[in-house]
Amino acid sequence: MRRSPAGFLGEFALVIMLATQPAYADDFTDVIDEALEAYSDGDLAGARNSLDYARQLLDQKKTSTLKSFFPAPLPGWKVQETRGDRAGAVAMLGGAYAGAHYSDGSQEVEISLIADTPMMQQLDMIMSHPLLGQPGARMIRIQRQNGYVTSDSKVIFLVNNRYLVTFEGNADEDTKIAYAESFDFQGLANAP
Repeated sequence: MRRSPAGFLGEFALVIMLATQPAYADDFTDVIDEALEAYSDGDLAGARNSLDYARQLLDQKKTSTLKSFFPAPLPGWKVQETRGDRAGAVAMLGGAYAGAHYSDGSQEVEISLIADTPMMQQLDMIMSHPLLGQPGARMIRIQRQNGYVTSDSKVIFLVNNRYLVTFEGNADEDTKIAYAESFDFQGLANAP
């Protein structure tokens, strides 16, 4: 994918801003230093590669933060973190993914959280008019967050036009809504 000069300059401005902050050693700052060195050497492809990798490191850090908003399992249920195919697809789109799989042995709920992908603007348009994009969908509101339930009982929220939170699985709709009611939407809405 080819980026515009403005996009590259925006990333470069971020690099300069970060490079002027107090130094501390970690993978991210090391990669930023590599990008600056490559840029100074005239290696624009190398600088871009390093900046792309630095963004991936930021997305990893974001993913670990996202996990804190997931609810504890309901009584009698167990939870395990998931990554799955979605994590790779979201990473390719330039965003972060966190997921959790809840089960009571017979019923399952999968919670997916996708953050900061370029597709959020399109999702906002659909979420603003869910009945247009999802025949049979109905609106719901939990913790001051608008969402909707699809005809196949998926429960979906778009938080601050940055976070797509989906509750799906073979559990009944009431169970998915119970998990949505336990999700920390307020914390997510205030996340950096």
